[in-house]
Amino acid sequence: TENVDEVFDQGFALMHPRDFVVKSKTITRKPEVKAVVTFVLDASGSTARYMEAFKRFVHDIETLIAANYKGFAFEYIIFDTQAHIMKSRNDFFRSQLGGGTTYHTGTDKARDLFNQKYPRNIWDRYTFLMGDMEDFAPDKAFASIKKLLDESEFFGTVAGLHSREYMD
Repeated sequence: TENVDEVFDQGFALMHPRDFVVKSKTITRKPEVKAVVTFVLDASGSTARYMEAFKRFVHDIETLIAANYKGFAFEYIIFDTQAHIMKSRNDFFRSQLGGGTTYHTGTDKARDLFNQKYPRNIWDRYTFLMGDMEDFAPDKAFASIKKLLDESEFFGTVAGLHSREYMD
């Protein structure tokens, strides 16, 4: 039984296309699902040194989604102690806020946006949280992230390079 895969591979290599016979087929239509990707950025000022890496990441994700979904939308949220939905990608990367950093405000805003504008039965929901993870406040942030993850297909973080404490 250890060589079952090897035996199958050898057997399939000897087959010709005429050996495969399909007596009937049923076409199953895939549901028309769209994707929304929400990028949530710490704009408190301390992440400025990571902005080029964040821009490359956003570009790569946008390219990947556009290649794999017929319908898609991108949303951009910045936050410090309050979260704000930005109108465009350019505004997203150009805006800087002052004040402290409250990560859960950004993820709460993403969840509100999903519930108001993107019904789950039509949209695959993806969120990426970007920041240096300073002042992360895990109790509040993880509670908010868990709620968002329960209503999404994927949640990921893109952390600045010196974010070792967050990663532990």
